[in-house]
Formats: sequence, structure tokens, C-alpha cells
Amino acid sequence: MGDHAQYDLAARQAAHVLVDMLSVFDEDDLPERAAEMGAAMSLAFRRITEVGAVTAGYDPANRTLDLDLNPLLAAAVSPMNFLVTVLERSTDLTRDEIIVLMREFVDHRFA
Repeated sequence: MGDHAQYDLAARQAAHVLVDMLSVFDEDDLPERAAEMGAAMSLAFRRITEVGAVTAGYDPANRTLDLDLNPLLAAAVSPMNFLVTVLERSTDLTRDEIIVLMREFVDHRFA
């Protein structure tokens, strides 16, 4: 399998893992199901590396670590882009307005 095909496969599998994570996490069920959701999330995080979405290489001569997160980032951005497009087509919001709302959500969620 070529590098590009391997990259696409890793990104596709990682995207499925991210969707799996989304399917098991529901803030409305916190704190009652926190342990169960945490265990499912941990399993998903391990799967991200198993599918090759995150790879690392170490060069002992230069003592450098090279991380490749590109398949994981593609796996995260592509479904978000799809959802933004769906929202744009089904609401009166523009793409820019949706992105502003996403930024506001991120700032609030991780404040």
C-alpha cells in the first residue's frame, strides 16, 4: 500500500474512532456514567495509535522526536467540515457565522 493510501486509511479509521467517541459521550449523562464514558474514551484513544493516525519516530543521533499527527487532524477536520456544511444548508447561518459559534463554544467549553 502506498504512502497516500496508508494515510487515507489511517485518517478514515481515526475518523471512525472519533465518531465512536462522540457516540459514547453525552454530557447529559454526567456524572452518573462518567466512569463508563471514561473507559470508552480511553479505549478510543488507544485505537487512534493502533490505526496509525498518530505515529512517532526517534532519531537517537540528533535526539529528536518526530510526531506525525496529520491523519488524526484530517480525521477531525473532515467531519467538522461536513457538519458545518450541513448546518449551513439547513439553517439561515452562513459558514462564517457557524465557525464563530464553534469558536465561542470552544472558548466556553475549555475555559
